[in-house]
Amino acid sequence: MWSAIVPGAGYMVLGQPGRGSVALGLNAALLYGAWASWQGGNAPVALMLLFAEMALYSGGRDGAAQEATRLRQSETSQWRERLLKRLSEPQFLATGIPPGFVY
Repeated sequence: MWSAIVPGAGYMVLGQPGRGSVALGLNAALLYGAWASWQGGNAPVALMLLFAEMALYSGGRDGAAQEATRLRQSETSQWRERLLKRLSEPQFLATGIPPGFVY
């Protein structure tokens, strides 16, 4: 949800500070350019910059969400593989007690 508030924050939370910094910098530059163009009386340029910023922002937000989903699926797959490996160890098959279980 961070990326819905601060552009690039989703990537930073995912451990990709380079992508997050670039997204934040580009969004800030486009917003500043739109503001400066609007203040200078150049509304068409301001609107074009705002349109570009919205496209960049939504793309970054969606990209961070996809990366988070991919990471979660990868971690789930690794967890499942470790669990199946532990459950197939001879000690567990012989006793029904997971290896390393202390009771």
